[in-house]
Amino acid sequence: MSSVNSLPQEDTNVNTAVAKSQRKPKTTVHTESRLWQTATLVIPVLLGAYLTWVSKGSESRVSEKIDSQNQMLAAHLQLTAELYKRRFDTYDQLHSQLVTLENKLAIGPPNAATDAAALATWNRGTADLTAQLDSLRRTNRLHISDDVDKLMASAWQTGARHNRDALAKQLDQVETVMRTELANQMVN
Repeated sequence: MSSVNSLPQEDTNVNTAVAKSQRKPKTTVHTESRLWQTATLVIPVLLGAYLTWVSKGSESRVSEKIDSQNQMLAAHLQLTAELYKRRFDTYDQLHSQLVTLENKLAIGPPNAATDAAALATWNRGTADLTAQLDSLRRTNRLHISDDVDKLMASAWQTGARHNRDALAKQLDQVETVMRTELANQMVN
């Protein structure tokens, strides 16, 4: 019986030896498992920190660019408002001079046959008003448009030729262009 008992024990020993040879050492499995657990914990943390750092840098650059553009826009709006104000003031002065000259032309010259001295005074006054209008145009050329400048120069030349009707028409054209430009600037 002892031989019967010994056989199963040998089989058990063989089975145990085979099982042990197929198994990996416990320390290797345990070490790899530990390394994998550490990696799965550390890599997401490092990746999250890196992505946070990158996004913070991008956010800072975008924020700086937006601030810079806002400052440029504010400066541009302020400059545009100032230029509009200057143009409005200039056109106001020019319009006042235009109205004065138009009123003088509307009254018309005195009769040359009855009062030559009054006609000479009227002509001198009209020439002075025309010269003042041209002087105002030249000193404010920076703040008026090219169209208004050209129309006013043409009106001054017409006034210098003492062509009353043509001057009145040109002054109306200047006034119309000035009003249109100011209205267009208010819309924009």
